[in-house]
Amino acid sequence: MTTKKQKLFSDTLLYMIGNFGSKTISFFLVPFYTRFLTTSEYGIMDLINTSKSLVLPLIYLQIIAGVYRYLINSDTEKKKQIISSSFFFVVAMVFISSLLFYLGLQFFDFTINYINLIISMFIISIFNNLFRQVLRGLDKIRLYSVSGIVSTFITSGLNIYFIGFLDMSYNGMLLATSISLGVSSLMILIYGDIYKYINYKHINKNVFYGLIKYSVPLIPNTIGWWFMNVSDRYLIRLFLNLEYLGIYAIANKFASVIFLFNTIFYQAWQTSAIDEFDSNDKNKYYTEIFNYLLSFQLILVLLGVISVKLFIPFLVGVEFVTAWEYTPFLFLGAMFQSFASFYGTGYLSTGNTMKSLMTTSLGAFFNLTINLMLIPKIGLFAASISTFSAYFILWIVRIYTTKDYFNIRVNYKKLTIGLILIFVSMMVNYLNHLGIILVINFMVLISMIYINKNILVILFNKIKSFYNF
Repeated sequence: MTTKKQKLFSDTLLYMIGNFGSKTISFFLVPFYTRFLTTSEYGIMDLINTSKSLVLPLIYLQIIAGVYRYLINSDTEKKKQIISSSFFFVVAMVFISSLLFYLGLQFFDFTINYINLIISMFIISIFNNLFRQVLRGLDKIRLYSVSGIVSTFITSGLNIYFIGFLDMSYNGMLLATSISLGVSSLMILIYGDIYKYINYKHINKNVFYGLIKYSVPLIPNTIGWWFMNVSDRYLIRLFLNLEYLGIYAIANKFASVIFLFNTIFYQAWQTSAIDEFDSNDKNKYYTEIFNYLLSFQLILVLLGVISVKLFIPFLVGVEFVTAWEYTPFLFLGAMFQSFASFYGTGYLSTGNTMKSLMTTSLGAFFNLTINLMLIPKIGLFAASISTFSAYFILWIVRIYTTKDYFNIRVNYKKLTIGLILIFVSMMVNYLNHLGIILVINFMVLISMIYINKNILVILFNKIKSFYNF
């Protein structure tokens, strides 16, 4: 195994551990949430998290995304300037945003339950995001992983205590998240020696302007991603009600397993893609890695489609069981999102954030249009179909807009056969005969494994050699 492939694989596993706390805890606690929270309460918490994913990047002007990019391959002095400049900028933006928000509350007559808890969670999340990006830039991925595990256990224990024993509803979820992220942030500062890089004397205006120049154009791109990922929640709230929103949120929790893998892989792939961008054999390397990703995604999506209907009655409360119907297109959307993100590293490597913005905006436009047209007519199915359609269109557009950067030879034959097998499983799941469902899905799964057997062999061999890296 070549060194660069081994590093990509080992980094992916480490990122998997590191993201376990922040990305998967909500999924593993789904059975608990759906038995102690109503669909409306769960829908409210989902709206809070949805709002956070939009508001936070606007507060810090996406400068955190630039921190990781600029820390790579920088010397010690430059790293101090990058970390200090970004840290004090974030402190200033958090202070100004909080001040403006509380001043606004004095002039507008509206009430948000637990507003102080929500603001506290937002602020702690911002600094946690910054410190974790710094860890990535400093290549301290093991600590990144450990801090994620710590966050996992704290969040799990506190959620169970606050909701199950104290009956605090989503108030307890907010408090648990704030405490766990706070502990994780302190851990990173101390054990990652991040505090040694932070000093107002290291603030450098040229470094700061460079970060701003790189990061600010990413704000519209972030808004575009937000529209594709979560804007459908607001339209569901507008056209339907909080009960539907809670069901759709659970459907997304199942799809989040695939989105989680995409996030983990993309974090590792970013570094590898940037390192290999100027190499002579990058087209061959990119093609090989992409087709590994394609095979793995096909298997992952099919496993999700097959298992969700069978296991959802054991995982969620009765009110949430119908969520399985909306998951298949969300699984497919997650797959095409991973493809689009893979191609998007071309923009990252060249610093061409405008192309990233243009393509993401196009996908967001299709997502919003389909939602507006179809949610009033077919309800939650429209939201899942729009997610799938938007990511598929985004991937197709990026294939053509990245041709100047690299040329990836996609195995379209395998993709087509895999999609046919997935759609067969999707249709079969709507039958009422369990025996027929199990037999056909078993045959489909065997077929999918056969056409993708190469990736399974590779994964097995790489897992065996992982501890030797």
